[in-house]
Amino acid sequence: METLLDVPAGFARHDRKSPLNLTVDYVGAAQIGQWLEFDTVFVRAGGTLCFTQAFVTADGEPCARANAVFRAMGHRATRPSLTGL
Repeated sequence: METLLDVPAGFARHDRKSPLNLTVDYVGAAQIGQWLEFDTVFVRAGGTLCFTQAFVTADGEPCARANAVFRAMGHRATRPSLTGL
């Protein structure tokens, strides 16, 4: 599940870098055959760090929550546009 959460959190960051920190809270279980849905939230971008969250549901029931911190590479992090995703 952590690997699956790393990807959507990176998409919220827009450049898909590996996180400096990834914390996952498991709040339920997902079973084989259930539909998993990932919702990512861009929290804040600073001069060197970017913060994101991701939430997972299994057939609509809460399954996991993740908080991730990414390093902004070479420029000030900006809020990504969802256009073209």
